[in-house]
Amino acid sequence: MLSGRPVFVPGDGSTRIQFVDARMLARIVVTACEGRLVPDVYNVGEHTTYSFLEYLHILGHVAEVAPRLAMVTDTSVRPRDYFPFRDAELTLNVNKLAAAGVEEDSVLTKGLADTPAWFRRHGDLTYIPTSQEREWLTSRRR
Repeated sequence: MLSGRPVFVPGDGSTRIQFVDARMLARIVVTACEGRLVPDVYNVGEHTTYSFLEYLHILGHVAEVAPRLAMVTDTSVRPRDYFPFRDAELTLNVNKLAAAGVEEDSVLTKGLADTPAWFRRHGDLTYIPTSQEREWLTSRRR
């Protein structure tokens, strides 16, 4: 996104996803290790879920760039060729953790705030497109 390359978005971008801030996860692990959390199985994540489009617009806002979105609606393309979970909503019910007294205080925009600055200081990651992405990039240039 920072480099201006298109971001390939599966379907119409409505698939919902959910995140957890690594610092929040670390606090929960410490809380459990210290015995302040009843031993059980807990879903860990931010209460809020986001569609792919909402997430990409949040990234753009935080990075102060307008994302170049390329919607991919071709369902004949195998998911692993470009986006492994295009139709699977990856969301969890995290109410049990809250009921156990662990309050989540992470907000995606706050957690992402330092990320663009890190990339600007350290340079872009090496982009290695999949063969499917190379095909789309080539066809978009024609």
